[in-house]
Amino acid sequence: MKEHLKEEYISLDTLDEPQLLAQYFRNFDLDKNGRVDGLELIKSLHKMNVEHGHEAENSNFLIDDELVEEMDIELKFYDMNDDGYITYVEFIRRHRERMDT
Repeated sequence: MKEHLKEEYISLDTLDEPQLLAQYFRNFDLDKNGRVDGLELIKSLHKMNVEHGHEAENSNFLIDDELVEEMDIELKFYDMNDDGYITYVEFIRRHRERMDT
C-alpha cells in the first residue's frame, strides 16, 4: 500500500500515522463520498494490481470467488453498523482494534 501511495505523488515521509490512515482511506473511497463499499474495495485492489504490473490494464477484470469472499470478510469487519459501507470513523476504530491485538 505504501508503494501505491508513493505513486500518487504523496510524500509518506512527511505524514504522521493519522494522516497516513486518512490517505489510505481516501485511496479506497473512489467516488469521494466519505464511504467505501465492496465494489470500491475490489476496484482499488484491481487498480493497485494494474499499476504494479500484476494484470494487464486492458485485460478483462474478472472477479474470482476467493477475492469476493476476502472483500466480504473485510467489509463485514470494518462496517460496524452493517449498512454496507465503511466510514472513516469505522475504518479508524477497526484499524486500532487490529493493531491492539
